[in-house]
Amino acid sequence: MARTAYRHSDPVVENKRSPQRKRRRREHLRRIHPMTREQQLALIEEARAARRAAQQAAEAAKSQVLTLPLDQGWAYGNGWG
Repeated sequence: MARTAYRHSDPVVENKRSPQRKRRRREHLRRIHPMTREQQLALIEEARAARRAAQQAAEAAKSQVLTLPLDQGWAYGNGWG
């Protein structure tokens, strides 16, 4: 039987980072500035454009498979068609 990724019987692991590592992390995060609204909108638009491009590529691949003869459409490239 496959093991699950998370076992509920395990106790919650405490944060065991050293104080020096915690301080370094806090200092690093302190230097990160939040994005401006314009940057957020640009990031959202970039993600939408990437999603549209991926969808168009998937549709192009699907239409290419649909143009193959029926005996090769489902088994193209594996020697069965």
